[in-house]
This record gives sequence, structure tokens and C-alpha cells, in this order.
Amino acid sequence: MLGQGINQEAAIKQLKEAIASFIEVYKIEPNIYHTSLTIEELHEFLAVEDTELV
Repeated sequence: MLGQGINQEAAIKQLKEAIASFIEVYKIEPNIYHTSLTIEELHEFLAVEDTELV
């Protein structure tokens, strides 16, 4: 899962990367919350992100 690492330093690094990524998207799409996500969509997003880290 995003933000979890093998140790505290790895988790912090992953969270910082996630925040930086969010900020980049927010610069392009300031109304990022224009639609709600279902729990299933959020789970799918997080699962895709998780597989990209491996």
C-alpha cells in the first residue's frame, strides 16, 4: 500500500513522493475533487500504484 515501507524512512519517502505527485496533478487540474470516487475505484487506484512500486 502506498505510504508503507519496509521501515520508517522508506514509508516517509513514499509519502513524500505521493504528496509531490499530488501537487503536480493539482497544478494541472486544480479542481481535482470535481467527482467522488467509489471505494472500488480508490482500491483499484491504490492497487495499481502499489504494483508500480515493485
